[in-house]
Amino acid sequence: EVARTTAVGDVDAARVLLRTLACLYWISAPVLAAGFYLSAPAIAGNWLKTEVLTPSSVSDALIVMGLLIAARWPIVIYQNALIGAQRLGLASVVSAVMNTLSVGAAIAAINLVSPRPQTVFAAQAVVSLVHALVLGALAWRALDGRRGVRARLSSLRSVWRFSVGMGGVAVSSIALTQLDKALLSRILSLPQFGEYMLAVTVVGGLSVLFGPLFNTIFPEYSVRVA
Repeated sequence: EVARTTAVGDVDAARVLLRTLACLYWISAPVLAAGFYLSAPAIAGNWLKTEVLTPSSVSDALIVMGLLIAARWPIVIYQNALIGAQRLGLASVVSAVMNTLSVGAAIAAINLVSPRPQTVFAAQAVVSLVHALVLGALAWRALDGRRGVRARLSSLRSVWRFSVGMGGVAVSSIALTQLDKALLSRILSLPQFGEYMLAVTVVGGLSVLFGPLFNTIFPEYSVRVA
């Protein structure tokens, strides 16, 4: 939508849509964190097979993990706005810097504070929140955002059908690609599951080969279609 509205000279519509979606994302972020807080004891005590870590320690880690996910939640909307505005270089630099800081913060937390999972997640949550705020400021600058732009749910009317379709594809994809992890987290011990997830993460690194191509070409296609 940012690419399309920029091409047809209707950037105001993109600003309103961004404000609306950003509000929805920031509102839903604490809801996600609350969900992790409420479900963490049951997951740690009844689902995961802990060996070295106690269920209470795993529960604490899951709660902080929920805070990390909530902090990262709004990042996607601002990053996609920058990509739609074809500021891919800026978005990539910010992403590279913040991801490096996230890893550095995790290492520092392990060495200086405590080598516990919740310490790592807490350090990364702080960096992710900064990441979201920085991207938000840059996205508004890319759209020449002005003060006073208000969220309007009516702005979703033109995109909701496409969004629902893409959302269905995304939900189906997540269900299919994450089913193995949901099952194995119940079957395997936590150390074994950790080894499996390490392998999954390494293989997932292959996405760096096609992600930049999609991010570069798709906005340009949208502009040309518009």
